[in-house]
Amino acid sequence: MPGQYNSQTGDGASPKYNQVLGVFNVNSKPTVRINQNFVTIESEDPRSGSMGMETYSDAKVWFDSDAVNITWNPAIINSTSTGATIKNINTDLLVHSDQFYTNVFGIGQGGVEEVGKQRYIVYRNPSASNPAKFSYWADVMSGLGKAGYPPPIYVRVSFDVVPNNGGAKATLVKTFLPSQGL
Repeated sequence: MPGQYNSQTGDGASPKYNQVLGVFNVNSKPTVRINQNFVTIESEDPRSGSMGMETYSDAKVWFDSDAVNITWNPAIINSTSTGATIKNINTDLLVHSDQFYTNVFGIGQGGVEEVGKQRYIVYRNPSASNPAKFSYWADVMSGLGKAGYPPPIYVRVSFDVVPNNGGAKATLVKTFLPSQGL
């Protein structure tokens, strides 16, 4: 186990690699910026034909340039022949889109992904000038304002680690909960 060499409780095995593990570390939760507007429309109930009011949220979500604060491990990411470089870094917003729970509607620049039975709309590198735009249905409670079922959102970071010696690249992907939800 790395770090066991000076351990008082270790099993006495000396580590073969006694350095910090991993390619990167995220110093804090990723942050997102959110702008929401609630819209109420009159609609017809398809079962009874009666008219009623429905409310949905038009949401815009984006990352600032420092939304994901990454520290690269200098033992791995460096310019030596045994080191590697980072390429193709992406910071995506994933919006959980469960038809029965959140009922999100929108189309992400990254398309739609399904993991198991879960569906996610993917927004590639959203920024203030190109935010993720989607809507979801909300409930309006008399006197209590608007309280809906906002979809869970996630931040996914992906990048290629390219060895400086010409070896094959490795793509790393990690998903986080952001500091703020909808």
